[in-house]
Amino acid sequence: MIKLLYIFFILFSLITNTYSDDIDNEKKCENTLGVTEYNLLKKIVLINNYTENIENHEKIRDIIKPYFKELGFHVKEFFLENGHKLMYYSLSDNPKLWLIGHIDTVFKDVIVNQGFHCKSSEDKVFGQGVIDMKGGIVLLLSILKKIKENSKLPSSTLNDVGILINDDEEIGSPYSQNIMRNLTKNAKYAIIFEPGLSNGAFVSSSSGVKWINLHVQGIAAHAGLEHHLGLNACLELSHKIEDISKLTDYNKNLTVNVGVISGGTKPNVVCESASAQIDIRYQEINDLKNLDWDLKNIADNSYIINPITRKSTISNIKTIAGVPSLTKNKTTTFREWINNSTDMKDTKWEHVGYASDANNLSSNDSIQFLVGAGPYGSGMHTDQEYMLMKSFNSRKDIITKLILKGVSNENTK
Repeated sequence: MIKLLYIFFILFSLITNTYSDDIDNEKKCENTLGVTEYNLLKKIVLINNYTENIENHEKIRDIIKPYFKELGFHVKEFFLENGHKLMYYSLSDNPKLWLIGHIDTVFKDVIVNQGFHCKSSEDKVFGQGVIDMKGGIVLLLSILKKIKENSKLPSSTLNDVGILINDDEEIGSPYSQNIMRNLTKNAKYAIIFEPGLSNGAFVSSSSGVKWINLHVQGIAAHAGLEHHLGLNACLELSHKIEDISKLTDYNKNLTVNVGVISGGTKPNVVCESASAQIDIRYQEINDLKNLDWDLKNIADNSYIINPITRKSTISNIKTIAGVPSLTKNKTTTFREWINNSTDMKDTKWEHVGYASDANNLSSNDSIQFLVGAGPYGSGMHTDQEYMLMKSFNSRKDIITKLILKGVSNENTK
């Protein structure tokens, strides 16, 4: 009996200590980020809302809307195709400085073993979408609150600031981009709350994206009876893929990736048709034009010619989607502001191979962009995604200063 009581006491102590450690860990995380910020982040990260999860987008909007209203912002909703929405928050009719974010994530299925948890000893908060970009949404709200509560600033400080939050960014903002482009047509500055790079760098430029489909048409035939009459589209495609893979040039930030291949019907039928979906990332438009020419030549050239019928395969290329590049001249103003600031001069800048809503809005010549304004960490788009808590606070200081500088510039004109 005494032995059983002793075992019970040990187990109770272990459970109690573990529970106490968990509470202590949670408190440290709250203290680092701020209680309001930490709990808001936790609440929205635990709602799984991949791009097509319309119901859960609405849940997140219902959570964050009151925060904007409390800060005095007017709320306007734009109803888009397939149930999507674009949220527009502002204090005036014609903002000159825009803060832009998205609530959708890439996680179609809930990651049961991930959830949301914090490791204060490692300065990390884990969860799906915690940096891309729910952490950015919470940071945006925290910055606005900080500015609003600063009694040294005039009450009109945020009058030139507008906020756009969409729910289709992870698929290229096909539903929201036109309205966003129209709303920001008179803008001077746009700050995009995508996560910073893992080393804390901001984005100096970002690749444009083009998706194409390469289709090859051959001739079907019975693989045993009339193999000699067939024209194998799968074999032709394999030759073309080898040629296409050689077009990547890292020195130009130009990459060509054959991501999806399909073709044929059955093993006993000569492959009649085959196709490949190809992702292209480019920095300079002239590089894309040259690449398009190379791809056309590859499509037009046929490796497989039937020696009996003298027929050859026929290929064509179709564009599926595209996003323009964000060139360095579109980030000049923010780079100069940061590089000329004594407390931010060590800030890093890098080119990235992914696109954001800045790319979609870059056709507006008047806008200068800051991309990567959000907190950063690592593991983006994976079940190990995490945010460094120190990045939340450092970004908060930097972005607050940049917003005030942008607003100040507009007010002195």
